[in-house]
Amino acid sequence: MIKIMDLKNAEIPFARELLKANGLPHTDIENGPVQLFSIEQDNQNTGIIGFEQYGKHGLLRSFVIEEHYRSKGLGAQVLSKFEKMVIKQGIKEFYLLTATANKFFARNDYSVFDRSAVPEFISKTTEFNSLCPSSAVCMRKIL
Repeated sequence: MIKIMDLKNAEIPFARELLKANGLPHTDIENGPVQLFSIEQDNQNTGIIGFEQYGKHGLLRSFVIEEHYRSKGLGAQVLSKFEKMVIKQGIKEFYLLTATANKFFARNDYSVFDRSAVPEFISKTTEFNSLCPSSAVCMRKIL
């Protein structure tokens, strides 16, 4: 059974190292607007996922599964469950930037989206302005 729970302060070092090891932004996870969650399967911490909320728009952040648990369908299950969770918080559209996982997100109904056309409050996030390279693929999903 997959659980998605608020990330505890004690889990921040794990989250930072997991993000860093996978080449994902990690410098703003403690003091930025990102809300982080731990992913557990069978009582094992298997990854993290997060987002920033701007009204009905969300920016998917910090989604990574431990390497040992990859290629087993866990990522798609987590993403689906997480999307249902954020819909309950009022999010209608999810945006993201990725340098490596665009095929994964495309398989999960995300479409490439013009980076210059994202809502202004998304385009002004640290993720868009300094944490991700301009070569990162912008994607969107209507939830």
